[in-house]
Amino acid sequence: MNIKKREAIKVLEKLGFVPAGKSKDIIWKYYHNGKYVFATRHSKGTGDMPGKVADKFRTQLKLNEKQMRDAIHCPFE
Repeated sequence: MNIKKREAIKVLEKLGFVPAGKSKDIIWKYYHNGKYVFATRHSKGTGDMPGKVADKFRTQLKLNEKQMRDAIHCPFE
């Protein structure tokens, strides 16, 4: 499964992640009731995430392929 970077960012925003900093990658953190739960990251580069990178990104979010596709295509923001 390939994911476009802009799709990945939209999914992170829909799920309530907040950008937390920049290093080599852009880091996004998820908080629940004000408590830090976990973080994920994506590169600063442009273009699509290739299959292996996209799969690692998806599994960091604890989503299966169907859930990821649904999150990408979900009209709610």
